[in-house]
Order: sequence, then structure tokens, then C-alpha cells
Amino acid sequence: IGGKLLKQAIEALKSRPVLLKYCAEEVASARHNVFFRKFLDALTKGAGPSSPSIEQHMNTNPVKYVRKIFEWLSQNIEREKEVFSSLFSEARGESSIEFLLDRVFEGVCRPLRVRLEQVLLSTSVRRSDTYQICRILEHYSDHVVGLVGEQCTLAVTVRESCEKAVQKFGGELKQAYSKLLGSTAKPLSSSSGNSGKSGGKEGGVQLEPPAAFLGELEALSSIISMPTGGVGGADNVEKVEKAKETASRVDEALGENVKILCEFCEASASQVLKVESEGFFLSDQQQNALPRGAHQMYLANCYQLLLATLAKKYERKGKSSIELEIETIVDKNLGDLVAIIVEGLMAERSLAEKLERIRLYQESDSASTRAMARDPALGLDDLKLVLSDIHTYMLQWISGDQELPSLKCLKDAETQKDVQNKVLTSLSQAYDEIYTVLADPANRYPKSAVASIQHSPQYIQDLLKACM
Repeated sequence: IGGKLLKQAIEALKSRPVLLKYCAEEVASARHNVFFRKFLDALTKGAGPSSPSIEQHMNTNPVKYVRKIFEWLSQNIEREKEVFSSLFSEARGESSIEFLLDRVFEGVCRPLRVRLEQVLLSTSVRRSDTYQICRILEHYSDHVVGLVGEQCTLAVTVRESCEKAVQKFGGELKQAYSKLLGSTAKPLSSSSGNSGKSGGKEGGVQLEPPAAFLGELEALSSIISMPTGGVGGADNVEKVEKAKETASRVDEALGENVKILCEFCEASASQVLKVESEGFFLSDQQQNALPRGAHQMYLANCYQLLLATLAKKYERKGKSSIELEIETIVDKNLGDLVAIIVEGLMAERSLAEKLERIRLYQESDSASTRAMARDPALGLDDLKLVLSDIHTYMLQWISGDQELPSLKCLKDAETQKDVQNKVLTSLSQAYDEIYTVLADPANRYPKSAVASIQHSPQYIQDLLKACM
């Protein structure tokens, strides 16, 4: 029957709504049988040399197999929807069209579910394959809902299959990462000769994450950086907008398991603390070579490698919540590292103790108790020596005679530079704070105290800029 004649028949039936409903359901039942046979033929026979059977990819390329199934479904669902919309949308409305389409497509749900389960249960499917299949199912789950409605049996089937794929992927990650968490790999390795990455002397220590952790990061990087091939080209951009607006289920599974990697970082870093306090599995020479702040540097190395891996995610849309959490942890550890390094540089002059005593005096309300000059720990000569040492450090950094070799244990060059700059900034701020104390008459230092200091805080600020 020609399309024009068929539309005339539908128009004539508008005055007989019960009969029109019966006819529409009969058309849907007929298309149900046709669509079911076409789907099985596409899977098992194909449509000739130019379009071979989809199932030929089942064992050799499971990702392509799943993608081909949904490419076929997507194209044919659109055609069926176009036919039913042109015939019945004016007479029955969109909600009734979705009901008819549900009848058309429900026949393919069982064979589709069975084949997807076969793929997910196959032992030959790798973790990277599972991830790509999750991405494909996520895309087409949203796409099918957009075509036939979320209550359609086919949409429910695809959504349930997507959930199973995500559960499988999450389970595979959890198994691998839990095994890593339970490992007893040493968190530090010793270097020999001049070949060590830490740049240290013989017997030095590298603050390297264990090889097992690096291996999992490499595997994760190869998985999340690859395109899934499930969305297609520019013609499909509008179709995936809904998927982009909703939280990705596979991303949620990924984030939950990345937390296990974070637990590993913390657990192995706790062993570094044990090394720092007890010299666990290190010789005396290695213990002496262990840098101050080793715990903070080791943790920063682990987390920054993890962040760099997560940043490789294909079609990345901003930072995830777990990435932001990790960045906060890294910032705190690097802040602690700066304080430790400054304390170590000025340990002979007890800079940290002096600054703490100064702040206690400044917080006091009584003018009499602010007579810092009377405090033996804050004597004029001692404070002048602190300022002199800070000035000397600044000059040495400018000339290249001074560096922080321990910072070479940080694997990221930008982080090394950032920590060094913060150390210098901290020293400059300490200089300014002490200079201001000496210049304040309330602290009862001699009026000649500031005059006897050769360099002003502004001069130190200029040196700081030169160092950076």
C-alpha cells in the first residue's frame, strides 16, 4: 500500500478512535515481527558482502561487536519512529506513539540482553574492553531513551545492561586495587652510584612509588585515554547532549575505585614515616641521606602521578570531585614540606621557635609583657644573626651556590620550583617580621638596632624576585 493511501486510511479512521487504536496496534505487531527477524538476520547473516554479520566480531573484537549492534539498532529505531510518527502522531499523540514503538521493539530485548551478557561474562574481555563497552552502553542508553522514552522495554533493557557492565568494570578495578592495597611492596628504593634519579650520592634513597602502583597507573591511563568509538562523529553531537549533562555511571565507579589507590598512597606513605623514625630497611648511610620531609615528598609524588593519569581521560569535562580532593591533599603536604625545609635551613638559629615567641608577645594585651628585648631567646644579636643568614641564603640562591638537593626527590620539576619559591618567600616573610619587631619601640630594642642592620625588607623582597 502506498504511503499516501495509507495516510488517507488513517485520516478516515480518526472518526472511529476504537478502530484506529486496533489498527495501530496491529501495525505495531506486524512491525514487531519484522523488526525481530531483521535484527537476528543482521546478527547472524548480515545484509550481503558490504554488510557482513555482526556476530563475526563477537570473539575477535567485543567492543566493535557491541558498537555494531547499537549502530544497527539506532539506525533502525529512528526509521521505525519516523514511520509511526508520520502515520499516527496527529491522530494519537506522542505518548501513544511511544506505546506503539514499545510493542515494535520489545521482541529484540531478550536476544540483545543475552548477547550483551555473553560478552560481559567472557573471560577473553579485557578491563579496557569492559570500560569501552560501558561508555558505549552509557551513550546508547541515553540515546534510546531520547528516541522511544524511558519507560520503553528496550530502553530499560539497555539501561540494565549498562548497569551490569559498570558493575563488572568497577568490580575488576576493585579487585586489582584491593590486591595492590594488600601488597607489602617497599615504598622506597635505594639508588647506587650516580645513576639514581634522586641525584643523590651513593646509598641515597629514591622516593619512588612501588612498581605495582606505577603499573596500575599505566593500565588505568591506557584505559581512560582511549576514545570509545560509541558516539560517532559531529553529526551525533546533539544526540549526546543529555549524556553530557548527567553524571556518568562509569565515572562514578572509576572515582570510587580511585579512592582505593588513594588509600594505597596513604598506607605506603605511612611506611615512609616509619623509615624516617626508625630507619626501617635502610643502612646507616641511607638513613643519613633520607631528606627532611620525605613523607610529604613521597605522598606528593604518588598523588601527582595519579592526578596526571586522571587528566588523560578522553573527552574530559573538567576535574572530578576526587581530583579536587587529591589536589587539596597535595597542597597541604607541600605546605607542610615548605615549613619542614625552612625549619631545617634555620635550625641552628631556631627560627621557628623565635617566630612563635614573637607571635605570643604580639598577641598579649599588656604593653609590659611585650618587652621582647628582655627575652634571652629574642636577643638583638641573635635576631641580627637570623637576618644575616636569610640574606646569605638569598645571595647564594641568586649566584647558584645554594640549592635544595632534597627537592630533587620530587619527581615533578614544576613542583620542585614551586616549593623552592615558597621556601624563599617564607624566609623573606620571616625577615620582614623580625625586622618590624626590631623597629617597633614597644619591643624596647635599642633605637640603633635597625640602623645596624644593613639590608631593609624591601631589599630582601628584591632578592626574592631575582631568585624566582
